[in-house]
Amino acid sequence: MVLLVPLLIILFIAYFLELRAAYLLSVGWKQWTNSPIMRATLVFVLLVALPAIVTDGLGPGPILPESRWSLFFSAILISGTISYTWYRFLTWFDLFERERFLVELLVFLGAAGITFLVPGAYHWLERTFDFRLTGDHWNDWWYAFLAIGLIEEGAKLIPLLFIWLTTEEVNEPFDMVLYASISALGFAFVENINYLYITDLGAVMGRTLYASVAHMTFSSIIGYGIAISLHHQHRWLALRIVIYLFVAAAAHGFYDFWLLSDSRPALVTMSFFLGSVQLWALMKNNLIGLSPFFSRSKDQGSSMFRYRIINGVLFILGLAYLAVFLQKGIGAAEELLYELALPTAWVLLAIAFELSGHKLAQGRIRPLRISWDLRRWLAPSLPGPDLEGSTATLEVFPGTLWHPRTRMATEVFPLDGRIGGKQIWKGAVWHLFHPAPSDKVLWSKVLLRPLAGMDGFGPGGMMVVRCAFWEQGSNSDTSPLAKGPDVQHMLVRAIDDPVPDRSSNGFVP
Repeated sequence: MVLLVPLLIILFIAYFLELRAAYLLSVGWKQWTNSPIMRATLVFVLLVALPAIVTDGLGPGPILPESRWSLFFSAILISGTISYTWYRFLTWFDLFERERFLVELLVFLGAAGITFLVPGAYHWLERTFDFRLTGDHWNDWWYAFLAIGLIEEGAKLIPLLFIWLTTEEVNEPFDMVLYASISALGFAFVENINYLYITDLGAVMGRTLYASVAHMTFSSIIGYGIAISLHHQHRWLALRIVIYLFVAAAAHGFYDFWLLSDSRPALVTMSFFLGSVQLWALMKNNLIGLSPFFSRSKDQGSSMFRYRIINGVLFILGLAYLAVFLQKGIGAAEELLYELALPTAWVLLAIAFELSGHKLAQGRIRPLRISWDLRRWLAPSLPGPDLEGSTATLEVFPGTLWHPRTRMATEVFPLDGRIGGKQIWKGAVWHLFHPAPSDKVLWSKVLLRPLAGMDGFGPGGMMVVRCAFWEQGSNSDTSPLAKGPDVQHMLVRAIDDPVPDRSSNGFVP
């Protein structure tokens, strides 16, 4: 509970800043009330209120006769909802060249079908090599790595290789992680049905927040490795794929090893899991920035992902709550809610902040490093967009009142230019704006900084920024002698640069 408080405070601060940002970008009350963040707010209220309304209307229950068949169908429904929720999350990052749903469905169903072969592989290992879990740490580690990790990651790899090698669907780097993750969700769909069934739906949050995300993360190691190898045109690609498979299997095995015995500290798995989520976020960001279809105007930020993830998980929890209520009554449903809600709330918010904090940078590959700074999880920052290198148009914000002393006129705008490097001014990070060569440029220096709550370009590729203008001939420092700056609210409209030809890197548009 103590760990949850700072995350809730930051969530509320972020929410109200983003609510204001949506208001500034809206034309009129009607557009604001129909903005994504207002719709997410309405969905949140409905998700919190509807289960209570339904149970109050139907009485204490149970409504349906309790049977293993009704439990089985509930497990299928909830497992499918878990997979669909994370699938929708993946599609939000497929910004520039959307994949066809039927192809994604083929990968999902293929992975789900292959999952039924995995138990047979386990039995073959046990019969042939007498290789099984014994409780011995060393033996169980090798079993987790070579049996569980290698078999399951190999099974999830097959649909990815099939779609990559037999079709032309994989035509940008992020597609590798996308299809690898969809394959993982197909595998997790079948696996989750089993765990939900044998726990009477009690494992719903564990399968939603841990298992499904972990499956996507480990499979993405292989997809990311293949994508980077293609981008850099590395040799010996087949050998590299085998290496990536073993790395993914080792990560999967290490995660499972600490869960295979109650005597092993679960904190190790939790720490490793959170570190893996960090790496997954970096992997997807790097590959999105390498897309041959990259378009800055299509990056509308990721803060909304935070609220959509929260709403998606709330929907799954509400579904499990209603399923238990219908079969066992209100007492069992409330017991499930109390057991799961608070213990998993911190993990939900931590994952939501981590996966919604991306900064897209075209062509930049950031190193895959895990941050050991606890503040990242206990009090995450709210990063603004990385605008460096973007081409943009600076426009007057409606209602702006210019300072009387300035010689600037609104006729100067709109003004095209390029957003350059960062500079610290008054304790904050600003971007330099370099106007295109023109007779109407009146300033020696222009700095801009996205308004709090702006994490990407909104509708129409627009963003509200604060701009500081120094007149020609004035100092550009912060000393009392400086004649400038005049600080104004402005609009920045993204301009897409010509996309370089990347057809030689293995991803042909």
